[in-house]
Amino acid sequence: MGTLMGKRRNLPEAFCNTASRVDKGRFPLAGHLMARVGARRRTPIVSWTARFGTIASSVLLTAALASCGSRQPGHSSTGPTTATSSVPPGSTAKATASSGGMTVTLAVSPDRAAVGGSVYITIRAQDTSAVGALAYNLAFGDGQQTANTVPQYCRATGVPEDQTWKLSHSYAASGSYTVAAYVRVNCGTDHAGTSTTVTVSG
Repeated sequence: MGTLMGKRRNLPEAFCNTASRVDKGRFPLAGHLMARVGARRRTPIVSWTARFGTIASSVLLTAALASCGSRQPGHSSTGPTTATSSVPPGSTAKATASSGGMTVTLAVSPDRAAVGGSVYITIRAQDTSAVGALAYNLAFGDGQQTANTVPQYCRATGVPEDQTWKLSHSYAASGSYTVAAYVRVNCGTDHAGTSTTVTVSG
């Protein structure tokens, strides 16, 4: 019995199915419980006779069923199920626009997303001679938008500015949405805007 209890995974399924039916009272307890080992011979794996009595039979049957694990007759064990999404994998969509000394780059990832999933948006603004702080406005295409708080200062002489903002957004319904970014220089005239599209499904 020690051998049976120690090896839980290598007993043939036919043996386990038979042991389960014995446990349910479909076969008599006296006799030999057989399982095929190899291609040409049958070897007794568990046997009991009347002389062992009810207690010995019960102990051997319990050990046999424990060695079979939780399999049910007629069913084979399977591995864990992995859920798959119907939304195809997306990539990063980029768009760039320049006007005067301002260049704005907009990146959206992924450009194909599931409803409720996160879409990551990066805005980069570069200006060759900014006389004030950079201010952005971002429209997500679903009626929502956001903007940064602009420091209120002005410079007498413009300096190069390079600033990046990272945001995220999720969409509540399927559709194609235009994500648009607009950046300007406070106290100055430089400004630029660009847009790209994200497709949401699910």
